Amino acid sequence: MLKQFKALLVMVYINIDVAGGSMALIWNETFNIGIKSIDQQHKEINEYFSKLNEAISNKKSKEQIDPIITRLIECMITHFHIEETYFDLIKYKDASEHIKEHGDLRIKVASFYNSYTKGKSVISFEILEYYSTLLLNHFKSHDLKYAPFLIQNGIK
Repeated sequence: MLKQFKALLVMVYINIDVAGGSMALIWNETFNIGIKSIDQQHKEINEYFSKLNEAISNKKSKEQIDPIITRLIECMITHFHIEETYFDLIKYKDASEHIKEHGDLRIKVASFYNSYTKGKSVISFEILEYYSTLLLNHFKSHDLKYAPFLIQNGIK
């Protein structure tokens, strides 16, 4: 399964403060949606995004960066899978729209990741900012939208 979704690279919801060629990754509790398992996944994604940012800032090698990317991908696969399982469990009315959004995110990241693995693209602060903004928008709008339905159905 990791192979299928290895395109899921760097997508987290964070505040980004770009200064001096680096990015300060600031966790903000207002990003929590009120579902403990999902909030924990978001925090874990942020943690690995921060590690990737640090690795890039310290000019680490591709061999040192790749395991961080792999873990980010695993976190995203888990996150999407758990959300989609919850949707099925409670028969969430907007599930298809949300799952389509997951698919769109996968496609965008797949395009970059394929280019990255072929050596045609590098991971830069601009790339990190782009993908984190994509996911920030997803988490702050789409994930926040389903939270009340899950909570109402006993998922906390």
